Amino acid sequence: MEYQGRLHVGVGAKTAFDFLSNPDNVPRYVPAMARARVDETGNIHVEGDCPAEHFTGGAVWRVDRDLMRIHWDSQANVDYRGRIEVQGDERESDIHLVVSLEPGPDHATNERYRRLLREPNGSLQEMLDDSLQAIRSELEGEPRIERHRAGDDPV
Repeated sequence: MEYQGRLHVGVGAKTAFDFLSNPDNVPRYVPAMARARVDETGNIHVEGDCPAEHFTGGAVWRVDRDLMRIHWDSQANVDYRGRIEVQGDERESDIHLVVSLEPGPDHATNERYRRLLREPNGSLQEMLDDSLQAIRSELEGEPRIERHRAGDDPV
């Protein structure tokens, strides 16, 4: 399944792209992500928590500065990949975020991620929308609106 969202922000395209393409910033705009680092081969290593479980993993992380495009492709038991594209000028930009998650060959892993894999408009789209809100907050300085998810303990 493919999920996507778009966002218009009042900052220049280069500023937006520089922020988004820096792996140190990934946990700032992916709420499920606690840590991210890129190794010497260009692969990104991540750790965090999603509705299914705590996760660690790695993915190919490619940044194309000329096209202002970031692409990742997981090295996990589920086929997880995505891209971020930035277009605009020196004053404003449009950000397009696309995420794809498909079952992989490991039945046990698929079962752990069944909520993410089987709900076309459910939690993965909500996480993508939360990421877009976090990007807006980081780039424009607006406060974040935290979404209460089913099963979360109220604060």
